[in-house]
Amino acid sequence: MKIISRLLNLPSYLQLITSLIESDAGQVTLIVMSNQLPVKCPVCQTVSTQVHSHYERTLGDLNLGEYRVVWKLWVRKFFCSRQDCPRKIFCERFSQLIEPWARRITRLTKQLTDIGLAVGGQLGVRLSKHLNYQTSRNSLIRLVMGLKLPEPDTVEQLGVDDFAWRKGVCYGTVLVDLEKNQPVTLLQNREAQTVSEWLQTHPGAKLLSQLYRDGWPTGARSPKARSLRDRRIGRSQYPNRATLSQISQLSCQAQTQ
Repeated sequence: MKIISRLLNLPSYLQLITSLIESDAGQVTLIVMSNQLPVKCPVCQTVSTQVHSHYERTLGDLNLGEYRVVWKLWVRKFFCSRQDCPRKIFCERFSQLIEPWARRITRLTKQLTDIGLAVGGQLGVRLSKHLNYQTSRNSLIRLVMGLKLPEPDTVEQLGVDDFAWRKGVCYGTVLVDLEKNQPVTLLQNREAQTVSEWLQTHPGAKLLSQLYRDGWPTGARSPKARSLRDRRIGRSQYPNRATLSQISQLSCQAQTQ
């Protein structure tokens, strides 16, 4: 048991009760129990020790050789001791090891996310199957779309263009860092006032490049940026494939907000 616990890098508040090896199924089942005390309510952060009940969570983990690893984790529910808290009963949390409502250990989620980022959905399913992980194309794409984008640095050369939320119906604005050839953010519409408000809250742009197009507003201004309008864009100036995928990720996140 100690060897398996060290291989799994179990934290001190989780105890490995037993392990079952199913050779025919190629699976190792781990029975794990939590013993952390005290436990805080996720809403009001009040400490509680009064147990309400138990339930079992089934979680996937990284493989051990050719064997899949499945956790059977016994989780406790607690009463919140604060009378005015809206969450009367809550489940204990496991910090960064297991996300709430997740069905995978965080390290497995990270590996599948890396696969989705590297090769995409369909090829990611083939690679995951070769590595003995069961997943689907939609699951990999959902993991990639759920990544948090880093906060943008100060952009000195900013490109402004429009894109279609729905072609012929609704359009937005995409802002691109021309030095890094990466999208910065998406705006809900393509009005000049919206771009100007964004520039006021994100100072530092020295060059503002706007695509000349019929019906495209050109009134966006930055007090410290030199503005120029491009009548034509050559092929070398179009975003590369990585940039387009980032724009797609930004678009999906903006629509879910």
